[in-house]
Amino acid sequence: MDKKIMICGASGTGKTTLAKHISELYELPYVTTSASQLWPKYGFNSHKEALRKCLSDPSMGFIYQLDILTNRRAKLDSLSNYVTDRSYVDNITYILLQMGHGITQGNLEIFLNECQIAMREVNGLIFLRWNLDIDFEDNGKRILNRVYHEMVDNTMRWILDSRMALCPLLELNMWDFETRIELVDQWIKNLSD
Repeated sequence: MDKKIMICGASGTGKTTLAKHISELYELPYVTTSASQLWPKYGFNSHKEALRKCLSDPSMGFIYQLDILTNRRAKLDSLSNYVTDRSYVDNITYILLQMGHGITQGNLEIFLNECQIAMREVNGLIFLRWNLDIDFEDNGKRILNRVYHEMVDNTMRWILDSRMALCPLLELNMWDFETRIELVDQWIKNLSD
């Protein structure tokens, strides 16, 4: 199957678990493009530390976010098929939340435009919604504030409504994995038709 599928959602919503399942079931390469791969370059040890440093230095934060986008595109643009547990919606969400206040509107519009261009190459996007049923695992790198993740979720929803309706979208509100799988399988079959 030649499909490019991205998954977005707040931390802890099950993106990686779902991406790995889709990879195995549909024989799509699983590609991770997590920002954490760039943390050593910037001296970060956790998402919380990255957020704090980006807020205190918006110029460095902008460079960091641009580096995440460039790295993500470099990994994915040359592939004819993949499933990944991050998306260009993540790029927009985190640049807005981390330093939207500290960069020019012009630079922000350029960044948004680059994300929109990249998203045109994607065949489908799965949005895993944040909800109170999520069993939030502390992996030592996450921000554990549930209100923060609800804000991330709502920001992603706003971005999808206003900026990124560029490919078929499957939005999942439930936590039950078996139900998710049934809905994802049907959605992917429809993508193939």
